[in-house]
Amino acid sequence: MSGKSSWRSPAAAGHYAGHDLADFAQEFLRRNPDYQHDFAATEERIAAQPGRADQEREGLAGRWGLSFPLRPRPASIMQPGYLGPRPECRHGHSRRP
Repeated sequence: MSGKSSWRSPAAAGHYAGHDLADFAQEFLRRNPDYQHDFAATEERIAAQPGRADQEREGLAGRWGLSFPLRPRPASIMQPGYLGPRPECRHGHSRRP
């Protein structure tokens, strides 16, 4: 590490204590470049053919092994459960809400 806190430090462990495995899986997936590309391509297909939105999103979920036990709601990037990639800041890092 570069002198900043390590993910192995007790302070970092306390920060992540409230997260479950699904939270970590969601963050891992959100940062996966292949998933980001597939998500963007899916959104482009939906924009071109809005009537196929459900099929396209189900296809994306199936390709990535995602299942949602609750009915989907519109999500913004600031809400938990948003699975799209975070926008890049001007330094090339993903923004955290």
